[in-house]
Amino acid sequence: MSYARCLTLDSKTGCASLYSYKSASLDIRRKTIFHYLLMANSQESDGSAGSSGLAEINGNDSMVTLGSWGLSSRSGSNANLLLNYQASTIMHELGHNFSLEHGGNEPSNYKPNYYSIMNYLYQLPGLGSDPKTNSAAQRYYLNNNALGFSWGNICNIDASPCSTNYKMDYSDGSGISLNESSLLESAIIGRGSNNGSYADWNTNGAQNASVYIKDINQDSSFSILSDYNDWANLYLPFARQNTGNNGVSLLSRRVFLPSHVLSQDRQPAAIEQPPSLGLIQLIGSLKGHAK
Repeated sequence: MSYARCLTLDSKTGCASLYSYKSASLDIRRKTIFHYLLMANSQESDGSAGSSGLAEINGNDSMVTLGSWGLSSRSGSNANLLLNYQASTIMHELGHNFSLEHGGNEPSNYKPNYYSIMNYLYQLPGLGSDPKTNSAAQRYYLNNNALGFSWGNICNIDASPCSTNYKMDYSDGSGISLNESSLLESAIIGRGSNNGSYADWNTNGAQNASVYIKDINQDSSFSILSDYNDWANLYLPFARQNTGNNGVSLLSRRVFLPSHVLSQDRQPAAIEQPPSLGLIQLIGSLKGHAK
């Protein structure tokens, strides 16, 4: 198919439409069972770097837009970064197709205990090697440019996307809730902790033994942050109609109505946040090394 500097789901001034590409290239008989994903350049009208991807919620269309990020395959670490960012963004956007939001069953983002590729905290940096150790909070420090961690040196975090140890996963929901009005650093991200391990939520460089209040997901409120069992709640049949007796699921799920894909092949898209300052710095550093 022909190259387009920018791509959106619906066409806008100067940008191509994913739906137009799909109509021209996908056999109509595949629409009810196949997901359609385009590896594209950018969602920005000038072709500049922006969001890494976009997808329908409970739909079958998505895109990955890393073309202007300055990613390179010229060295081992750069190649790992390229492949891992592509893989994690594909998994993230497909998660939206499977009905998942940035907080699992809610739009609330950056919850450290929601240990999922759907969470912006873990989408690009990936998951740490062990949620019970001090390294479990490194993604939080990275996102807050604290304790020596920043997007510009993302290769220094545990199981970084520059390595072959990169991890990505949907959450199994096993994390306990974190109360922002009563945070205990020794609980780390709610999946147990090894002796002496803690999450330095207030980034003061030392462990606090007592509880304190802190808005750790930066949504301007102090709330109880919950994990979510992604795997038990993936909604796969975006276009199928149930018939007959299929039994009763014992899992608690959100209810979605199957769409009639042949007559209405467009679903609401996930609301992706604009790139953060840290992400812009990362893109700049990548472009500086892609020579």
